[in-house]
Amino acid sequence: MRTFERKAEWGNKTITASVLVLDNGIRVDLYGGDLSHIGAVSAVSCEKKLETVVFPGHREAVLTESWAEAINRQTGLPVVVTAGIHYDGVNGADIAEIMEIMEDMLKDVLKRIS
Repeated sequence: MRTFERKAEWGNKTITASVLVLDNGIRVDLYGGDLSHIGAVSAVSCEKKLETVVFPGHREAVLTESWAEAINRQTGLPVVVTAGIHYDGVNGADIAEIMEIMEDMLKDVLKRIS
């Protein structure tokens, strides 16, 4: 078992990817911004079956699903990803920037898991 974190900044606030690599599975928690929380949870089994729970009013499933599938594809292990990243007053361009940051974080996490 090992753990590591990858952090990034946007809007003077931290976004964290906290990774727990178990003997037979990986858990990732994505959180930060103005309000850390749990907005969505995705799990991918060894059989590549994806299941997602999205809490009312949240849109983090796009992150949880893409991260869970990418990590599962690379490792073949069961993966669970939770996400809760909230910034007050963001617009479409801001969200695009945050998504770019998250993609860079995912690439780094995939390298570190290997």
